[in-house]
Amino acid sequence: KVMHESKLMAEMKNDLTTAIKAHVEWKSSLEEVFVNNDDQISVEMDGHKCGFGKWFYGGGLEELNKLSPDAAALLKDVEKIHLDLHSTAKRISSYWRAKHTGLAEKLESIFTRHKDWALNLSEDLLSYS
Repeated sequence: KVMHESKLMAEMKNDLTTAIKAHVEWKSSLEEVFVNNDDQISVEMDGHKCGFGKWFYGGGLEELNKLSPDAAALLKDVEKIHLDLHSTAKRISSYWRAKHTGLAEKLESIFTRHKDWALNLSEDLLSYS
């Protein structure tokens, strides 16, 4: 029985890791919309249908609760944050218009100026005696 539960826990950990990885990729896809100035946001807007949502609402949370009620309770606390994240993407999508010609170059310019400022500040602080 212990071996069986250990195997189930390992499978559950793998499934959850895959679901979390899918959300990291989701977040990166959303960020790329801004950098690439894409015409539209194409990430999953429904928190029940993304990789994590499919796992969470598709029985994953229930299975985890059987193996580790404490871990399941922690994940249950994440549910509202998860759904809010998808809701935010939906709101962004309703306002997004790909009219930001040169957005990537502008962001790079701002980042470069900020990096130079931070470098100069660090050099000034280090040279101050």
